[in-house]
Amino acid sequence: MTKVITFFTGIALTVGIYAWWWNGEVDAVAERFDAAFAQWLPVGSVVSYRVEDSGGFPYRISHKLTDVSVAIPEYGAFEISSLELIHQPWTKGHMVIHFEGEVHRFDSQHLLVWTLLANKNLASLVGYTSDRASFDIDMRGIELRSNQGTMDVPELQYHARTQGRFGDESTEISIVTKTEGVPSLF
Repeated sequence: MTKVITFFTGIALTVGIYAWWWNGEVDAVAERFDAAFAQWLPVGSVVSYRVEDSGGFPYRISHKLTDVSVAIPEYGAFEISSLELIHQPWTKGHMVIHFEGEVHRFDSQHLLVWTLLANKNLASLVGYTSDRASFDIDMRGIELRSNQGTMDVPELQYHARTQGRFGDESTEISIVTKTEGVPSLF
């Protein structure tokens, strides 16, 4: 009987310690968002958002951000209805980003350039805590609305990394799409 009590006490203690550590990681990850955004955006950019929910215990840490706004000097702004940032608690440099709802792009005069809605809208950011990083977007079933009308884009993929294929310091970018004539998103 003593062995059974010891066994269950050990399991409860292990789960309790992991839950305590996991909650600390939730806060630590949230504190790194601003630094990660600042690293990827030009100087003077302003990012604002509201953290609506955090969760994902025990295998993930997820933060749902709403009312996301990214203003870039002399370029304009992006407004995103909602996005979810997903991490595994034991990896510090990888974030999966799930965009929900509409994404609006405004010019520097805050005039609407386009609105984007996608059935699948995922991004992956690897290495955002270091100098070498990669960023990937995979979007499917895209509806792009602009002053020129509405365009349906079946698939769009964007891949960028700060270290070149051969280990040099170049930045590599590639865009893959299944339709011709897609207007410039950036």
